[in-house]
Amino acid sequence: MCTMEIPSKKTNKPDLDFYPKSLLSELTKVLGSEFVRLPRRIQVGYSNIFWSHSGIIRHNHHRKRSDSFAMDNKELDRHFTDFRNFKAVNSKGYYLKPSKRPKVDKYLLRRKDEEGAVKYKPTGWLIKTVEGHHVVVR
Repeated sequence: MCTMEIPSKKTNKPDLDFYPKSLLSELTKVLGSEFVRLPRRIQVGYSNIFWSHSGIIRHNHHRKRSDSFAMDNKELDRHFTDFRNFKAVNSKGYYLKPSKRPKVDKYLLRRKDEEGAVKYKPTGWLIKTVEGHHVVVR
């Protein structure tokens, strides 16, 4: 098992969500270069969401759509530091700018155009259904 230990900017507490390290490597294989180029925090955020909602059961399914799971902005903030980062990557489109510290992350995520940033289409890995979300398998 692997845990994300980068403290949230808002709480300065470590994120203790656990997910199997094999899930991250499997996501890397299945989602390919699009997933790999994302900053580590975004990769881990998706890993945590996929792991947390891997089995949609009565406890975690959405009330109006039983084939989707509820996920609010608070959960997105926990996994992606800011829910707007998730929305940019998943559904609006995002920019990646080369990092000055490539040992940490090769690219930095930007929601708006900046000098030196490259625009990418949204991933669409999660589809919003009412107020829930549904995983898209490609």
